[in-house]
Amino acid sequence: MRSVRDALTRAGSGQAVGLLVSGDAGVGKSRLVAEALALARSEGYAAFTGRCLDTVEAALPYLPFAEVTRQLAEHDPQLVADHVALRRLLPNQPAHADAPVDDRSLGQLQLFDALYAALGRLAAEQPAVVVVEDLHWADRSSRDLLAFLLARLSGQRLLLVGTFRSDDLHRRHPLRPLLAELLRLPAVERLHLEPFSPGDAETYVRTLADRMLPDDVVHGIAVRSEGNAFMAEELVSASSEQVPQELAEILLARVERLSPATQQVMRLACVVGRRFTHARLSAAADRSGAELDQALREAVAHNVLVTEESAEAYAFRHALLREAIYTDLLPGERSRLHAEVARSLLAETGQGTAAALAHHSMESHDLPRALAASVRAAAEADEIGAPAEMLIHTERALQLWHAVEDAAQVSGVDLLELTRWAARAAGASGEPDRAIAHSRSAIELVDTYGDALRSADMRRKYAHYLFTLDGYEQRAYETSHQAWQLVADREPSATKAWAQAALARSSAALGRHDEAGELAAAAMETARAVPGAGPQTAAEADALVTRIASVDRKQVPLGRTLELLDEAVALAAEAHAHAVELRARFNRATALLDEARLPEALAEVDAAVDRAATTGLTWSGYGLELRVRQVIGRFMAGDWDGAEAAAGLAGESVSGTVITRVSAAGLLVTVGRGRFEAADRRLAHLRERWRLDQQVMTLVGTCGAELECWRGRPERAAEYAEQALHRLSQAAPWHLVGLSLCALGVAAYADLADAARRGGDDAAETSAVAAGEAIAAHGVETMTRGRPESREVGPEGRAWFARVHAEASRLRGEADTQAWRAVVEAFGYGETYRQAYARWRLAEALLAGGRDHDRVQAGEQLRRAAQVADGLGADPLRGAVAGLARRARLGLDRDRGEPAPGPLTPRELGVLSLVAVGRTNRQIGAELFISEKTVSVHLSRAMAKLGAGSRTEAVSTAYARGLL
Repeated sequence: MRSVRDALTRAGSGQAVGLLVSGDAGVGKSRLVAEALALARSEGYAAFTGRCLDTVEAALPYLPFAEVTRQLAEHDPQLVADHVALRRLLPNQPAHADAPVDDRSLGQLQLFDALYAALGRLAAEQPAVVVVEDLHWADRSSRDLLAFLLARLSGQRLLLVGTFRSDDLHRRHPLRPLLAELLRLPAVERLHLEPFSPGDAETYVRTLADRMLPDDVVHGIAVRSEGNAFMAEELVSASSEQVPQELAEILLARVERLSPATQQVMRLACVVGRRFTHARLSAAADRSGAELDQALREAVAHNVLVTEESAEAYAFRHALLREAIYTDLLPGERSRLHAEVARSLLAETGQGTAAALAHHSMESHDLPRALAASVRAAAEADEIGAPAEMLIHTERALQLWHAVEDAAQVSGVDLLELTRWAARAAGASGEPDRAIAHSRSAIELVDTYGDALRSADMRRKYAHYLFTLDGYEQRAYETSHQAWQLVADREPSATKAWAQAALARSSAALGRHDEAGELAAAAMETARAVPGAGPQTAAEADALVTRIASVDRKQVPLGRTLELLDEAVALAAEAHAHAVELRARFNRATALLDEARLPEALAEVDAAVDRAATTGLTWSGYGLELRVRQVIGRFMAGDWDGAEAAAGLAGESVSGTVITRVSAAGLLVTVGRGRFEAADRRLAHLRERWRLDQQVMTLVGTCGAELECWRGRPERAAEYAEQALHRLSQAAPWHLVGLSLCALGVAAYADLADAARRGGDDAAETSAVAAGEAIAAHGVETMTRGRPESREVGPEGRAWFARVHAEASRLRGEADTQAWRAVVEAFGYGETYRQAYARWRLAEALLAGGRDHDRVQAGEQLRRAAQVADGLGADPLRGAVAGLARRARLGLDRDRGEPAPGPLTPRELGVLSLVAVGRTNRQIGAELFISEKTVSVHLSRAMAKLGAGSRTEAVSTAYARGLL
C-alpha cells in the first residue's frame, strides 16, 4: 500500500506511472487493487477497471479495454464520441463507415491512438487510474495495446496498473517476454506480492475464524496455507483436514493442463511427498530417464513444481496443490503408488529413510514392514533429539503392535520398552496428557513381569509426568509412595534413589516441606552409596533441587541458594540428565526473580531456554516452563518486543498445551499495548482451558481484568478477577500470586464505586465498596497466610500488596497519596510498567488535593509515566495519562498531548466533552479538579464561541464541526 500511495501521488503530480502487480493466485492482488481504487476515488481520481478472462483458445480481442472504454463513455460520453475508433470497443456501436477498416494494422493503430488520446484528455481534467486485471489471460491484441500505452507514459496524471499471476507464467507463456520489455521502460515498476509471513498468516486466520476455531486448528491452517490469503480463507470455511472441494478443483485445473504422462508422474510425486529428489522419484517411477525428465520439465514450466536450491531436488509449488492431487487419487491407485515408493526405499539407509518407509508401508497396508520401520524411525528420531517425531513413530508402532504376528521379533523391541519410548517422547514434546496415558499403560505391563525394581522405576517416571500438570499432586504422591515401598528394603541402587527423590518432590508439591527435605536428604545419601556416576547421580541432583526448594531457600541467603543450585546443575550435566538440569536452572531463575534481580534472572532464563533447545527439550515440562517464564520476565523488565518474540509460535509445530501456556503469557503484552480485539479472541479460547492449569488461570484473570478496566467495563473486570481468585483458592489456597488478582479486583470495584458516585447512585456505590473491601480483606489474609518460596515475601509480592491497599483507598473516594507513593517505590525494582501505572494514580491523587505544590509533583509523575508508556507502546496507559493531564491542564511534553486547533480552549473543549456524555456541572468540576462555578464559566464561553443557545446545541454544533 505504501508503494501504491507513492505511485498515486506521483501520478497526481503529473508523473505518469505504470505499475505491474504480480503474485501467486490468491495472494491478494485483487484486494490490493480494490484498496488502491478506493483510495484513488477518495482523493478525486477517476478510476476504471478492465478484466481479462480465461477464455482459452476463443480469446476475445481487447476485452479488458472494451470494459474500460464502456466506463469511459459512462464517465464522459464526449470522450468516446470525439474518438471514433473507440466505438468499435463498445457493444452495438460500430465505427463510422469511413473508418479505414480495410487496413487492419492502420485500424489497430488508430484504436491505440484513440484510447491514448482519450486517457490523456481525461488526465488533463483530473488524475486517473486504469486497472487491467489478470494479464496472464490477456489476448494478443490487449497485450499489444497495453505495451503501447505504457511506452507512452510521460507527463500525464495517469496511473496504469496491470496484475498477473506469476505462478501461471510458464516458460513459454506469451506474457513473459513482454514483461521483460515493459520493465525496461522508465515509467514502469513491478510490485510483487509475497505470501504472508508465518506470524501474519496466523493473525489473518485467527481474524477469519472469529473465535470459532481453537488455537491449534488456527495454527494448523496458517501453516497449511503457507501465507496464501485465499487458501487460508478456504481452509477456514471448511475447517477440516481435507482440502475443500472448491479449492481442490481450482488447484487441479492447473494439473489437468499437463500431458497425461506428466499427470501420471505428478500422481507418483505427490505420494513421494511435498519435496523430493530426482533420484527418489526415479527409483519409484517405472519409466525411462528421458520420459521422466520430460515430465518434470513440463511440470516445472507450468509452475506445478519448482526446483529447489539443489538441481536434483523438486517441490510442489504449494503444499495444498500436492494435497489436492493426493486426495484425487483412487483408493487402489493410492495404495499401489505407496507400495511402489516403499519398494524403492528398501535398499536405502540414509537419514529419514526409515520414517519414509514406515509411512509408505502403512499406506500400502504392509503392516509388518510398517511396524519394523516405525520402530527404526523412532530410534533415529531419538538419536537426533526430535521428540515430536519420535512420538509419531512410536504411537504408530503401538497402533500396529497387536495387528502383526510376532511383533516383538519383527520390530526388535518389546512392548514395554516401546510404551516407555512413547511416554518419554510425549513428555519431551509438550504432550503431558499423552505421556501420562502411555506411562500408565507401561505400569500395567511392567507389573506382569514380577520385577519390583522395574515396577518401582516405572512408577516414579509416571509420577514425573504427573508433576507437569496441576491438580495431580495427590496422585503423584500415591504413585511415588508405591514406588518407594517396592524398594524400601533393598540395597542402595539408582532405582531406590530415584524412588526417594520422586517421593520427596511429590511431598513438596503437597506442601509437606519438612518431610520433603528429609526425603530428599535420604535420596542423596542413597545415591552417594552407589559407586560411580550414572542414573543415581541424576537422582541426587533432582533430590538436591527438591531440598533447596523445600528447605534451603527458606533458611539460607540467596547467594548460598544459587551456589547449591549450581551444584545441582553440574551433577545433572555430569549424568546427562537434561530434564533435571533444566529443573535446576528453572529454580535458579525463579530464585533471582523472587528477589527482583531481573537482569540476572533473564540472563539465566535465556541461557536455560537455549540449553533446552540444544538438548531437544524445548517443549518438555521445564523447557515449556522456562519459555513461559522468559515471556513473563521480559514483560516485567520492560522488554515487550522481546516478550512478544518469545511468545511467537508461528511456523512451529507444537502441541495444544504449548500453545495454551505460551499464548496466555503473551497476553500480558497484547493487553498492555491495547490490542483489545486480539486479546478478546485469545481470552475466549483460553477461558475454556484455564481450569486445567493454575498459571493459565492466573494469567487469564489478570489480563482479562486489566483489559476490561482499560475498556471502561469494570463490572466485567471484577468478574475476571473474582473467578480466577475462586479457582485459585480451590487449587492452591493462599497462593501469593493471588495478591495481583486481589489488586486488580479491588481496582475494578474502585472504578465501579467512582462511576456510581458520579452518577449519584448510593446503592451501587455501597455495593461496589463492600465487594471491593471483601477482596482487599482476602488480599490481607493471603499476605498473612501465604507461604513464600524464600524466607520472606519477595519484592514483587510486597509491591502487589501495596497496590491492594492503594486501590482500596480509591474504593472510598479517598486521595491517598502516601499509599500510591508506596506502590511507586515498591515497583521500583525494575517493573517499569506497573510503576508507571502507579505514577498515574499518584498524580490523580495529588491533583485531587488541589494544592499548587501537588500539581507540580503530579505533572512530574505524569511525564515520567508517559515516557514509560511511549517506550513500551502501552497505548491504554498513555491514553489515560494524557487524559488526566488534559483535564488538569498539565503539559506532558512539547510534541504530544497538545490540543487540536479550533475556536475552543483545551479547558472549554474538556468541559464540553463531559457535557456530551451527560455529566452535570458538579460532576465535571470533580473530574477536572475545578469548581462548579468555573465549569459554568467555561461552558458559557464555549456556547458563545459556537453560537449555541443551549448545552445540547453546543454539543451538537461542536460534533458537526469535528471538535468532538
